[in-house]
Amino acid sequence: FSRYYFTDYDTAWQAMIDALKSNRLDVSNRESGYIQTQWKDNTSARNFAETFLGVNPYLKAQYRFQIVLSKGFFDGRQSVKVSVRKEQLVQRDILEGWTPIATDQTDEKTLLYRLGRLIFIRTRLAQEEENRIQRAIESKANSRKPSVDLSIDDLDVDLEPEPSASLEPPATDETPPPSDTETPTF
Repeated sequence: FSRYYFTDYDTAWQAMIDALKSNRLDVSNRESGYIQTQWKDNTSARNFAETFLGVNPYLKAQYRFQIVLSKGFFDGRQSVKVSVRKEQLVQRDILEGWTPIATDQTDEKTLLYRLGRLIFIRTRLAQEEENRIQRAIESKANSRKPSVDLSIDDLDVDLEPEPSASLEPPATDETPPPSDTETPTF
């Protein structure tokens, strides 16, 4: 079974690891996008389900998941294709050995559904955290702005210059004679 998710690869990878919490991992290669769980005994679950179908009970039953995550783009958006395969082996008696059987696809669909919910939750939490940080930044910026309601009367500054303080240099009677050879400097 395969399904596409509109998310980045890291989010999908971590969500898949979380979805497989109840299974021990045998192989987990993030670079190649491959996960394989260890064999897990499900004899009692298989025997319980098979009793309603009139099939002889199994001596032993075990399964494992093989998952492949692939990066991609769809309509210009990041996407991840997740493929899940469940291997189910059963043993009816000691002399028979392990025999592969087809799965009912319930566990694969359940795992993909769980993955989709975990991706949604992670994405939503990241958006909420980003919004919270943005609100905190805006509130800090608003608290640091000076008050705009000030007027000139509120300031304790004398805007009239004192009579002795003049901005022009004092005038002198001696001015140098103009020279014909001098060029103005710029």
